[in-house]
Amino acid sequence: MKRLLSLITMSTIIAASCDKQPKYESPTSKTALILDVYYGEMRETMANDYPKYLSTMKELAALNKNNPFFQYHLGRAHYLASNSNEGFNAIKKHVSQIQAIEYVVSDSLLAANIESDQITQLQSLYSNNKPEKTEQVAFEVPQQGFTAEGLAVNPISKSIYLGSIRLGKIIKIDSSGKIVDFINEHQFGIKNILGMEIDQQGEYLYACGEYTDPATLQLKSGVFKFNLTDGQLKHRFFPNDTLGHEFNDLTIVNNEVYVTDSKSGGLYKIKNDQISLFIDQNKLSLTNGIAKTPDGRFLYIADMFFGVMKYDLEANQYKWIKMPDNFTLTSIDGLTYYEGGLIAHQFTLNGVYYYTIENDSVIQKSTISYAHPLLKDHTTGDMLGGTYYFIANSDIDILNRYGNDVSVDSLNNTIILKQEL
Repeated sequence: MKRLLSLITMSTIIAASCDKQPKYESPTSKTALILDVYYGEMRETMANDYPKYLSTMKELAALNKNNPFFQYHLGRAHYLASNSNEGFNAIKKHVSQIQAIEYVVSDSLLAANIESDQITQLQSLYSNNKPEKTEQVAFEVPQQGFTAEGLAVNPISKSIYLGSIRLGKIIKIDSSGKIVDFINEHQFGIKNILGMEIDQQGEYLYACGEYTDPATLQLKSGVFKFNLTDGQLKHRFFPNDTLGHEFNDLTIVNNEVYVTDSKSGGLYKIKNDQISLFIDQNKLSLTNGIAKTPDGRFLYIADMFFGVMKYDLEANQYKWIKMPDNFTLTSIDGLTYYEGGLIAHQFTLNGVYYYTIENDSVIQKSTISYAHPLLKDHTTGDMLGGTYYFIANSDIDILNRYGNDVSVDSLNNTIILKQEL
């Protein structure tokens, strides 16, 4: 979905490998500190105040030692403090989880400090991510600059719906490949469309997005409920609070809708046409993808910094999915449950992966798509039968970088890839 831009060309954000999220003792909230590293005063501190840079990254690394984003910056901070051994150890941990060294060799600071034999050591830490099967082009949207971000499958008609983050519209692709508008550009005052899902009855389409309030002209993030038969807007859902929100993705369980928030954090719930906080920001930092098991008992919620939370809706309990040290379940955009495992779009790993899970632990990782020539800013997907359909090139990073000033000529036609699982 819409992503945090990195400070230095990367945003590797990896999960904790423990049952509970590490306890954070600082009076500053963990989310506030992390955002400060991304957007706030720490940006200047990183360039000018090396001791503070190092102390901050030590604090974050202690919060979650298995987060390669933290390890990357911890390594840089150590090198700046002339602690080369500690710096290299942190960078090794980073590379083993992200499975790439491009970020390291492209960083002038690290490239100037890491020896050639150490580069060889780093190269030995990762393996080939080539998928076992070849991805195929399923559809192409013949509208340059459509910038699809959300994808949903109608379980009844088998049609695929795509939402545009730039045009605030939704299109429908039927089983024959015919494309029609479901809602028009910026209809109902909608600025953009993010994650979407259709209920199991095939009656309603729910979509996250932003809307301009005609009374105040303020932009609000919320959830929209459309009649699937005619595309009419049935309801808008906005929380009654003063927090800033970016509702990102959602899933539907027994007519109740669970919505992630990538700005304020936490998980929201829509029940009886009311939206309210379901899991607070102390448990979930910045949430993105979300998936459910077929029986509707469990939710899997992607936290960009701490991994994937499994939530038991019957027992009202949660735990964090565990994983080996060389795997990661963070920087996840789209998330889909499939046959006991999870399909994860991990943009900093340049691919789409399937994680086999047993006893709430990852035991195996396989590749659905990696470094495909059409794979750029991939976001979300959905299962249709035994085939996974997913957006290959959302152009989100271009929009994040240039905003409304972006030229249509610099954007692409949206490509939908498919992979047999």
